[in-house]
Parts: sequence; C-alpha cells; structure tokens
Amino acid sequence: MLRAARARITATRMESVEFTGCSLREAELTGCDLAGCLFDNCDLRLASFGPGHYGGCDLRGNDLSALTGAASLKRAIIDRAQTMQLGEALAAELELTFGDEEAGAP
Repeated sequence: MLRAARARITATRMESVEFTGCSLREAELTGCDLAGCLFDNCDLRLASFGPGHYGGCDLRGNDLSALTGAASLKRAIIDRAQTMQLGEALAAELELTFGDEEAGAP
C-alpha cells in the first residue's frame, strides 16, 4: 500500500497506473498527467488536485467530499453518487454560504 500523505507530486506522468488502498491524504498534485489512472478505495481527504490532465482518471468508489481542486478534475470519471461529494468539495473551496445557514436566518 502506497502512503503518500502530505506528499507534493509535481509534473509527473502516471498514465494508466492503478492506485489501490493508497493514502494520498493532504497530498498536492500539480501539473500531473493522470490520464487513465484508477484510484480504488484510496484516502483522498484534503488531497489537492491542481492544474493537470485528469481525462479518464477513474475516481469511482472514493470519497471526494473533502478534496480541493474539484474544478481541475476535468474529464475524470466518477459515479452519480459522487456528484454530491464533488459539490460539497467545490462549495467549501468557493466558501459558499447557504441561505439557511446565514447568521440570523430564522
């Protein structure tokens, strides 16, 4: 099992690599080419996906709710259930406020 928690991975090409049961917690990925890679049952909490190539990167089955850089994951593969998780991650990253959570809201 790969443990790359808090790792900084920059300008790396890992085409069609399978990451299974890995910890990438708080890892920073910037300028990487992860096209065709598979992440299976990985810890991606607080992982940061910066600009890079993620087309065909398969993220199905992973919790995506606490990652950053959701907008960078263009053309990645997720399942429908993960849509809400990515929405949560994006809302947190954009520091959005929900109307029912505003201070003083009834």
